[in-house]
Amino acid sequence: EKLDAENRPLDFRHSTLGALETVTYAGRPVESLAEFRLTAEEIAKYEALVLPEVEVLSDAQAEVIRGWVKGGGTLLASYKCGLLDEQRRARSNFPMADVFGVDYASEERRYAYDAEGRPQPGDFTSTYLESAGHPLAQMLAVSTVGMAGSFLTVKRTTAEEVMRYRLPFMAQDMAHHKWFNWGPPPPGSETAGTAVAYNRFGKGQSVYLGVPIFWAMQWRPFWIRQWIPELVRQLVKEPIAELRPEPFSEYVHGTLFYDESGRFILAQVLNALELATEGEYRTIPSVRLSVDRNRLKVTGARMVWPEEKGFEVRERGGRTEVVLQNPPRYAALYLKLA
Repeated sequence: EKLDAENRPLDFRHSTLGALETVTYAGRPVESLAEFRLTAEEIAKYEALVLPEVEVLSDAQAEVIRGWVKGGGTLLASYKCGLLDEQRRARSNFPMADVFGVDYASEERRYAYDAEGRPQPGDFTSTYLESAGHPLAQMLAVSTVGMAGSFLTVKRTTAEEVMRYRLPFMAQDMAHHKWFNWGPPPPGSETAGTAVAYNRFGKGQSVYLGVPIFWAMQWRPFWIRQWIPELVRQLVKEPIAELRPEPFSEYVHGTLFYDESGRFILAQVLNALELATEGEYRTIPSVRLSVDRNRLKVTGARMVWPEEKGFEVRERGGRTEVVLQNPPRYAALYLKLA
C-alpha cells in the first residue's frame, strides 16, 4: 500500500482495471486496446474509446484519436491525458484540447497531499464534485460526491460544463494541528470551476473528467460504479450489441465473440450474484441480448451450454433481441449471422 501511494498516479494498474470494470457494467462489449494497435484502421472498429488517466500520448496517437472523434467516435478521457509526450516531456496543454473543448490550467494538490508533499492515505476525500445541471449528470443532480487524489483545473473553450468542483471546507495540515474531526473535511462554500466537460467535435463527441476517476475505482465508490456505466449508455444510445439483465444487476456479466468462421457470434452470460449473497444462489428473471440489426444480421439463436435449446429472435425498434428467461448460472449460446 505504501509503494502504491508513492507511485500514484503513475501506477497504471488501478486506472486500467477501473475502466474495464465500470465500462463492463454498461453491458457493452469491452476490449483493452494496446498502444501498438492504436491505428486509424483499428480504432475505426470501435464506437467509444476510454483513456483512463493516460498521461503519455504521442502526437501521432493524438492525431489518430482526433480524426476518429471527428468522424463520429465517442471519447472519454480523464485527468492528465496526454500531458506527457512519448519522450515523457511535459506539455503545456492537452494534445487534444480542441477535442475536449477545454485547456489545461493547473493541478490542485493542496487537499490531496500533506505539508511534506506526501499523498493522503487511502481513499481520503480531497475534493468534491457536483452537478452543473447538465443532462449527463442527472443521476447526481441532488448530491455532492467525493474523490480521492489531486485534480486538474481547466478553462472551457467550446465545451459544456457537466459537473464542477466543490472544494473541501479546509486543507488539512496535521503537522500544524489543522484537521477536521476523524474523517476528511466536508464540502465547503467555494467552487473551483469545471470538473467534467462535454464537447461536440466534428461528427463525434467527448467527455473530459479532470479527476483520476478510474484510479479511484480501487475503493469502489458507489457513485462511480453507477454513473460511469450510465454515462456510457447516454453517450452511445444505439450500440452494436448490449446485454441487459432485468432488473439490472452489476453481478450479471456477458461476453460476445465472433467465432473463427465469422458466421456466428458466441455469447456468454454469467450470473455472479452469489458474490453479493454470501454464496446463496439466486436466479435472474431475464437477460436481454440486443444487437443493431443494420450492423449485425442475426437470424437465429441457440444455447449450447448447459443444454441445447433454441431461442426466438425478435425485432424491436431497429434492434434484434434474444431474451433468456431465468438463465442458469452460466450459459453459452450462438447467434447465427446472415
